[in-house]
Amino acid sequence: MNSPPRTQPKIATHTPTPWFVSGVRFRMNGGEWQGINRYDEALKRDENVACVGYDSRTGLGMADAHFIVEACNSHASLKARIQELEEALRHLDSLLDFSDEDVDPVWTFEDTTSIQAAFARAHAALQPKEPK
Repeated sequence: MNSPPRTQPKIATHTPTPWFVSGVRFRMNGGEWQGINRYDEALKRDENVACVGYDSRTGLGMADAHFIVEACNSHASLKARIQELEEALRHLDSLLDFSDEDVDPVWTFEDTTSIQAAFARAHAALQPKEPK
């Protein structure tokens, strides 16, 4: 008995950026919605990516739509920046990883303590934060 060939699981990817807050608001399922779109170059038209609840009396939801767009459009560059910072911290860490006999005589104890404290602060700033 032959088994069907195994297929690789599909890896979910997000809709390509950049996204933008559309000028279109619409009603659906009893609510008002603000569209978040992207321009599809292949189709030569806007494509809806997401909808955010919108209250036309107060404008609530518009700021959320802009926040989502900014976060999504910035994600790749922020992730790359974090990787650069992590590499820089690893480099700094390697410079500070020395035994007593390897200490550069130009550096004072206060210098190394200050550098180590700066490294510790930067390293702590890059640690994942617990959600509040």
